[in-house]
Amino acid sequence: RLSTADLSANSRTTDGVELYVGDREYFKLAKEGIPNVSDPLISRVDNSQIVTFAVPIIHDEEVVGVLYSTRDIEFLSKITDEIKLGAYGRSFIVDNMGNTIAHEYRDLVRNRINVILDWDEVGYHKSMHDFFLNMQKNEKGAGQYIIEGTRRYAAYAKIPGTNWYF
Repeated sequence: RLSTADLSANSRTTDGVELYVGDREYFKLAKEGIPNVSDPLISRVDNSQIVTFAVPIIHDEEVVGVLYSTRDIEFLSKITDEIKLGAYGRSFIVDNMGNTIAHEYRDLVRNRINVILDWDEVGYHKSMHDFFLNMQKNEKGAGQYIIEGTRRYAAYAKIPGTNWYF
């Protein structure tokens, strides 16, 4: 879904829905001239989990509005599903707070499982908590954790232009 918003944050989608987006961080950043990708949000149009890509509309070197596109968050999991290393290597995306954004187990995404805060509640080994806590402190790195009784080795890197780690 593609949308435009004026500087007062009045928005209109390509399917004719009108809404206010002035409280959304992606709008505030784009209004200041900063292209950005939002953290996952709940759509005000259809209540689905989405990610928003926003850019300023510039005329005569002045921001005159915001152009943004929303995508169902599922598209990120479809990308990570295709990226595997060997028989056991999997890929996923978490944000800088530990919330699961993309994963082969979609319920982790839908339920916004936080691997730092919810590790004990969902039955993860403490090493999982420690790995992701360490990840928050670095742009890239590697480590290990135990999941389902098996020691796993993992590497991560921050995705440029986001607060996410792959």
